[in-house]
Amino acid sequence: MTVYVLYWQEYDEVQIIGVYSDRKKAEEAIDEIDDRGYEWLGYHIEEHILDC
Repeated sequence: MTVYVLYWQEYDEVQIIGVYSDRKKAEEAIDEIDDRGYEWLGYHIEEHILDC
């Protein structure tokens, strides 16, 4: 199963915002939080594969 972790990072501070089953849902969550976009604001989406 693949999940997408949305987090915000500035220097050594990291906040996990959510875990999503679809990258598009993670991107939409950023739009709900901040309408300026995520590339330059410290938001990141990482893909992880979970072994069940």
